[in-house]
Amino acid sequence: MNPDTPLPTPPTPPQQPQVQMSSSWKDRLKSLNQMHWLLILVAAVMAILVLTLAVSKLNRQEIAPTPSSTPAAALPAQVSITKAGFAPATISIKAGTQVTWTNSDDQPHQVAADPHPKNDSIPGLDSDTTLLAGDSFSFTFEKPDTYTYHDHLNPLNATWQGTVIVE
Repeated sequence: MNPDTPLPTPPTPPQQPQVQMSSSWKDRLKSLNQMHWLLILVAAVMAILVLTLAVSKLNRQEIAPTPSSTPAAALPAQVSITKAGFAPATISIKAGTQVTWTNSDDQPHQVAADPHPKNDSIPGLDSDTTLLAGDSFSFTFEKPDTYTYHDHLNPLNATWQGTVIVE
């Protein structure tokens, strides 16, 4: 080697194009192609759908409480007044239940609390008026106990005596 000869310069590696990384999200959005936009749109629609279903389910749970958390409303009870007497003569109900007596007989009747003639063992349980055929009288039993009543127009006839057992 000759000391006067310059040293060969090493080959330079091929230059790779510099990709300019944008730090702005706006610039990144501009660079997305149509397929990327479609994927973003589908993901957004799915997210909205899942959120809507979740909120709907929560609203239904708030509107309709579970049966164990709320006491069931007492269903009304029916007693028919027939030629043969009260039917049924004895009923069992839950506290807060309304009992309705309907005169299915062609003779008049009057529901009243025992004892006759005071009719005062159950305040408010006295139809006060005669029930003609098809007429009804209702009373709500609020407290647990066993209550007895009779037809005030036939107080001594055992067929027109009844019992309500309130649990």
